[in-house]
Amino acid sequence: MKKWMIILLFTILLIFTIVKTKIIHYSSQAYFPITFLASYAIYRIIWVSKAKPGKISLFLLFIIGSLLSIILASIPFIARHINWIEPYIGDEFGRQALKAHVEWAGWESLVGIGYFILFATGIVLFARKKTRLNGIITVFVTGVIGLQLTLYIFTAKIEAYSQKAAIDFFIARQHEDCYVAVWGYKSYAQLFYTQKQPPTDTTIINDGDMIFRKHIPKPVYIVAKVSDRDAINEFIKDQGFYQVERENGFVFLKKEAGR
Repeated sequence: MKKWMIILLFTILLIFTIVKTKIIHYSSQAYFPITFLASYAIYRIIWVSKAKPGKISLFLLFIIGSLLSIILASIPFIARHINWIEPYIGDEFGRQALKAHVEWAGWESLVGIGYFILFATGIVLFARKKTRLNGIITVFVTGVIGLQLTLYIFTAKIEAYSQKAAIDFFIARQHEDCYVAVWGYKSYAQLFYTQKQPPTDTTIINDGDMIFRKHIPKPVYIVAKVSDRDAINEFIKDQGFYQVERENGFVFLKKEAGR
């Protein structure tokens, strides 16, 4: 079983390295072999061999926990001083996205600080033979609490930088009889947040098919990123679109019905 889990893990890592579209669906299967191998290692240390964890393992575990702590503690501070990092961002979309209005109070850094204190305590307990099991429990509980706090406090704020402008635009189209498509990047957001219904015209595979058609029966909206200038200019110049909005790195184009 251990051998198969190692093979599975490296297969997933290899495939994920090759594919260009990096989404969680491709890597989530790695959770199973990683969890199995971690559980197997803990089982061997605590219940079978009673051996002391290797110094390298403890060191690497400490480094990983420290990096996570630093990231969690730094994000709120950096977010309140975006102008410090803006000159180092080469991507135009990234620079525009970081201009989104997101409220950071500063206390969010306490998540990272608290995570480090508890995680380091767990490592110390894990290194000692008499408190090894308590150390494992402390590390796991710290991970669970840290993950939940991160999802609750950080995720919505970070999402505001990456796609909130586009999401708000999609939601605003829910009650409008129109086609909505994205261009230059892959997303399912336009399908979910517009509450898209099955098309009555079976010749239409997706809303993107309507971009290049003539005499369309209803308005077409395109959401693109500012960095895709050539496509945006082509839509405006040759396809009859015009810009209706531009926000946080996204450009929203529209073509009226009948054109």
